[in-house]
Amino acid sequence: MFEDRVLFFLDSIRMTIAEKGTGQQLLQKGPGQQLLQKGTGQQLLQKGTGATTLTERDRSTTLTERDRATTLTERDRSTTLTERDRSTTLTERDRATTSTERDRATTLTERDRATTSTERDRATTLTERDRATTSTERDMATTSTERDRSTTLTERDRATTSTERDRATTLTERDRSTTSTERDRSTTSTERDRATTLTERDRSTTLTERDRSTTLTERDRETTSTERDRATTLTERDRATTLTERDRATTLTERDRSTTLTERDRETTLTITTFESCKILLLITQLPVLPKQRC
Repeated sequence: MFEDRVLFFLDSIRMTIAEKGTGQQLLQKGPGQQLLQKGTGQQLLQKGTGATTLTERDRSTTLTERDRATTLTERDRSTTLTERDRSTTLTERDRATTSTERDRATTLTERDRATTSTERDRATTLTERDRATTSTERDMATTSTERDRSTTLTERDRATTSTERDRATTLTERDRSTTSTERDRSTTSTERDRATTLTERDRSTTLTERDRSTTLTERDRETTSTERDRATTLTERDRATTLTERDRATTLTERDRSTTLTERDRETTLTITTFESCKILLLITQLPVLPKQRC
């Protein structure tokens, strides 16, 4: 890679400075070794260990390897942090998606409950209608029963009258005819009264059914207004949920932008560092070259 080449070139320049120098050379630290030589172009030997400039080269190479390992470690750390940020972003998106799904499930549950309550109200309305129909049928059956009873009583009266007519043999035929005429008149008036009574019952039954139908119509209107209010509430909840999802998406977009700016800042810093290193290399290559000194 480009950075590895630059580091290798810097290492070679350092070794050249150590060999050619300006008359000053730093020697390896250690027991019995001197550190600095000043100004005369002469080189001081290390005392007691027999180590030479090769030690400097080995150690500088070791430092270069450490720098490279450190650079790779920093890259791995930055990569790991980037991966963590990405996984955190994905986790937040998953949480937002999960909360959205929960809100949708809650909305569907509320709709199902509203539908269930509407179905119950309809079933109740149908039950009330069935009860009203049943009561009407009972009234009709009662009316027919009363008619049958009145017919039976009339027939009994007629049978009794015929028996009495047969027994009253002492009465004259005129008295019998007069009595029968008066009985027929009374029977006619009785039947008229009964017919009037049945007509009034039918009218009262009709009014009762109208009142019940009016009550059912008012209940249906109230149920319709309740369903409209519930639909309006669900619409407002859906709008609030949509705004929340937009806010979350905006937050994620701003986080992505801040991450992008951070990566750009890191790339800019690396570019500036590389440029400064190249400037130092150019200055180093312009230094005068002195003949090698022997130990």
